[in-house]
Amino acid sequence: MPSTLSDVAREAGVAPSTVADILRGRPGYSPDTCRRIVETAERLNFVPNYFARSLQRKSSRTVGVAGHLEATGVTGPMLKAIAENLTLRGYMPLFCECSHYPEGEVRAVRELRGRFVDGIILDATSDAVLPNHIPCVMIRSIGVANHPCVVTDRFEAFAYGVRWLAERGHRRIAFLGADNAEAMRNPSNTHRLKMDGYRKAMEELGLFDEALLLDCGSKPGDTREFVRRGGDFFKTITAILASNDRIAIEAMTTLSALGVRVPEECSVIGFDDTEFAVAVSPQLTTFQPRRAEVGAKAVEMVLDLIAGKEVESVTLVPRLVERESAGPCRREVKRKR
Repeated sequence: MPSTLSDVAREAGVAPSTVADILRGRPGYSPDTCRRIVETAERLNFVPNYFARSLQRKSSRTVGVAGHLEATGVTGPMLKAIAENLTLRGYMPLFCECSHYPEGEVRAVRELRGRFVDGIILDATSDAVLPNHIPCVMIRSIGVANHPCVVTDRFEAFAYGVRWLAERGHRRIAFLGADNAEAMRNPSNTHRLKMDGYRKAMEELGLFDEALLLDCGSKPGDTREFVRRGGDFFKTITAILASNDRIAIEAMTTLSALGVRVPEECSVIGFDDTEFAVAVSPQLTTFQPRRAEVGAKAVEMVLDLIAGKEVESVTLVPRLVERESAGPCRREVKRKR
């Protein structure tokens, strides 16, 4: 039978209220008393009854986290930051996987609410799933009116990428993405936001050319074949902004195989700053989406909402990590006719 709080109190020779206070971290007790009670609780394998405590406090001290959750890969740093920051504040994260479709997101929110979480951090594509009467912060690529969000501004990142390259003498700057036409049909698609940022900056600089918007396909290996087939065209450009690191790395390695030196003859910039960015040669210049900062900020905001505070949305622009694959334009090229 599990040990109870009274068992710990009797064994330690103190009142049950003292055990409760110390295990909750309440100040005012001597270090010796605190140490004796903690050691006794551990020895007796005492586990606090959080369900009973939540009924007393009307708080479960848990925060639901719903979205397309990858323990590794690009979302790993964000999930780690959420878990660490909630734990430091005395909360437990309750993760719920859902597809990036409204029906999956609705189901996830319903499940979390049924578990009486105090708040929700929601990485969702649709604002139609916003729960009522529960503190909620959304992680988004576009903000939602009158609702607190942590926004990763991919539009501004790619606009900055164009300007960064143009300042270094590049004029023939290509955008290399996957399923561009499909992305353009959805205004909130993260891939479309990257394209829109690229297009806007290129137009402002008088450099835009529809032929520089390239669609290489979405499956691994598609980019290698696309660049190999278009070898002559790629000799007419001096820089590539790729929609993610995998596409950037496939393009970079294929260019090298075709005799196009990176970055001497063509600069390449990716997006995501995955672990592979530093595993290739030359190391990949890429945008870091600041996912750990996104996770930490989402925790700060949702806990402020739980405490009844006013919260404003926050926008974080991905940071360009300069490595070896991009630099000044060092050659003149002519447009392929």
